[in-house]
Amino acid sequence: MWVDCDPGHDDAFALYLALHGTAERARVLVGASATHGNASAGKTTVNALRALAWIGARASRDGGEEGGRGTRDARRVAFAAGAERPLLRASSACEEIHGESGLDSASATDALEEYAWGEDERDWMGAGGIEALFHPRAKTAAEAMYDAFVRHVETSGRGRPFVVVATGPLTNVATMILAKRSQIDLFPDECRPVIFCMGGAVGDGNTGARAEFNIQCDPEAAKIVFESGLRVYMIPLEVTHTAIVTPSVLDSLTTGGHFDSGKAGASAHAKQIRSLLTFFKDTYENVFDFKTGPPLHDPCAVWAAINFIEGATYDESETDDRFRDLFEFTHERVDVECESRLTYGQTVIDRWGTSAEPKNVYVARSMNVDRFWEAMRDAIQHRLSWMS
Repeated sequence: MWVDCDPGHDDAFALYLALHGTAERARVLVGASATHGNASAGKTTVNALRALAWIGARASRDGGEEGGRGTRDARRVAFAAGAERPLLRASSACEEIHGESGLDSASATDALEEYAWGEDERDWMGAGGIEALFHPRAKTAAEAMYDAFVRHVETSGRGRPFVVVATGPLTNVATMILAKRSQIDLFPDECRPVIFCMGGAVGDGNTGARAEFNIQCDPEAAKIVFESGLRVYMIPLEVTHTAIVTPSVLDSLTTGGHFDSGKAGASAHAKQIRSLLTFFKDTYENVFDFKTGPPLHDPCAVWAAINFIEGATYDESETDDRFRDLFEFTHERVDVECESRLTYGQTVIDRWGTSAEPKNVYVARSMNVDRFWEAMRDAIQHRLSWMS
């Protein structure tokens, strides 16, 4: 799995679940990248590195590969900076939700630590530090994503799909498709990248009357991805708005297990989780009038992707039943509005089959919320097990 993100509070927890949330605790997160979105690309890049360090991972150029076909260090993930702006329009940000840094906390004392630039990073980034990730000669997110895909196919063959989970605007994913389309087409269908995105809405949007933020940030990129011919899964607002961090959910995420056993570092970790999600709760109440808690959007897409990876078959049916009782998906024609002043960024879903265009996106209709929170709790407990 490769996670392309714009941290963002919920993006941080998406990375958390990607690293720690598999059923057998098998390594699936091979890389991550950052894009513009919730904050500027410079801020989201730093935030992604902060989040990876917080969850016990360490970013590197190649994710800890040893000789191409060797084993990987389970705590190292490949990392690259990505697009600083959308394909055609000016960039926007979401400070009213995620704060000035993009990853603000309710308490400064419990904020995530600043990214520590050590000797590993000096060898990787050179003397330029994090700014080197944006150097014209640096490997871009699109290039790193594609290289990870090729390595995966070479080492895994057709055994397991390579999944890209986009939890921000789709600029990096669209750029990869545009740049590597002819190469991707050389692979059999079952080997090509599978795209999961948190974004879009069936009905009302959240930053426009009909537009959801991630899609509205770069509708042209979303259109390219949706019409790419790759297998695409969309987790819309209607589903992510069922994953509400209520007070009881927050308590369940930060108590029990290692939290109650006196595990070193567990108490501080719980405070960080609470501080992040309390800030998120307060902004969601102020902006969207969510009274019971904020929706934890992005981990929903990661959880769907994990269940896809762990599925046994490559099902081409209208409703992909590999997700068992965890998700319901329907196969739809989804177009992205790229011209209208009123509905720019809307995901237009042809629910009644009136379009002559082929169905192109699997749209999530529901999610087993109890099982989702169980997965998040298990992931957090697994992270605590890594602490000394």
